[in-house]
Amino acid sequence: MRDDADSARELIGKSATDVDARDEYGNTALHHAAAMGSVAVAEVLLAAAAEPDAVNNVGQTPLHVAATVGRADVANLLLASGANSCAEDDIGWTPLHRAAAANSVSVVEILLRYGAAANGRAADGSTPLHCACSRPGDRVDLVAALFAGGADLRNVDNLGRTPVQVLHPRASVVVAGVV
Repeated sequence: MRDDADSARELIGKSATDVDARDEYGNTALHHAAAMGSVAVAEVLLAAAAEPDAVNNVGQTPLHVAATVGRADVANLLLASGANSCAEDDIGWTPLHRAAAANSVSVVEILLRYGAAANGRAADGSTPLHCACSRPGDRVDLVAALFAGGADLRNVDNLGRTPVQVLHPRASVVVAGVV
C-alpha cells in the first residue's frame, strides 16, 4: 500500500470496496497503514468506516501493529477513533506489551493516557514491565514511563519471576535506584 490518501479515497469512492478486506495474513488496509505510519491513509480508511479493532490471523489489531513499529501518530489516531487500548492478541499481549517490547516510549505514554493497563498480564503472566526489562538496550525512559503509569515492580509472571529477574544482561533500566 502506498502512502497516498488521495488514491485510497479514489479507490473507496469508485466501487463498493470493502475497507475491511483482508490479505492472506488477515491484515486489513488499516493494519498496513499502521505498519507504514500513514496517518493520512488511516484517516481515509477510518472515515470510510474501517474497523479500528479488526484482528489479523494472530489476533493483532491495527493498534498492536502501530505499537510494534513505534508509530505514535497512528496509535493516537486509532485510539481517538475508538480502538481498544487493552485488546489482547493470541498470546495475550496488549498494544502496551508490544510498545514496551519495541522500546517505544511515545506509544507507551499515549496508550497509558488512553487507559491501557500498566499491569496487564499476557498468557505467560508477563506484564509490559517484564517486556521492557527483558530486552537489551537503554530502557530508562521506557521503564520510567511505565512506572509513571502505575506499573508494579512486584508483579510475577507464570514462572514466578519479577521484571528484575528477567532483566536482560545488556539492558539499562536503572530508574532512581528502583530497578
